[in-house]
Amino acid sequence: MSMSLRKRMTLLALLPAALVAGLLTALSLWHDIDNLEQGFRTRGNALSRQMATAAEYGIFSGQHANLLALTASALTIDGSVSGAAIVDVNGAILALSGNMNPAAWPVLTRIEGQRLGSDVLLFVEPVLRSSLPVDDIYTGTDALGAPLTTVVGHVVVELSLAEVSHESLRLAAAGLLIALFG
Repeated sequence: MSMSLRKRMTLLALLPAALVAGLLTALSLWHDIDNLEQGFRTRGNALSRQMATAAEYGIFSGQHANLLALTASALTIDGSVSGAAIVDVNGAILALSGNMNPAAWPVLTRIEGQRLGSDVLLFVEPVLRSSLPVDDIYTGTDALGAPLTTVVGHVVVELSLAEVSHESLRLAAAGLLIALFG
């Protein structure tokens, strides 16, 4: 099939432009989706750290009702939270809200966004209890050193990736539409 000179010149002019438009769109989409996922991980880290700070006294004093209120509030504050739990240092669940599967959790150490399956990110933050050394003026000894911290439990937060998936598809559709118009 032979093409006229005009058609070949038009094709040679449009092909590089279409290739550049496609590559720029792909690069922009990759960057935007990466920023979206990074923001999601930052949000999960911030939530688990705030909960760990708030859970210290409840774990120490055994106030399970307050711990349950804390986990339940995580579900209402952020719609992406599929579940939140507070676990003591021995692994016993003190409070649990939402749909979680504790059997799927790895060893509880600080975890900042580990995937559990294809649609859940896991965040684990240790709950630390600090005790300050006190100078004893009656015995004449000075307490030197940094505050002592011990792990008294863990906060476990699971975030659903459905929001990120939906937003990624929306970005991909918009990028494809822009590339086609370009």
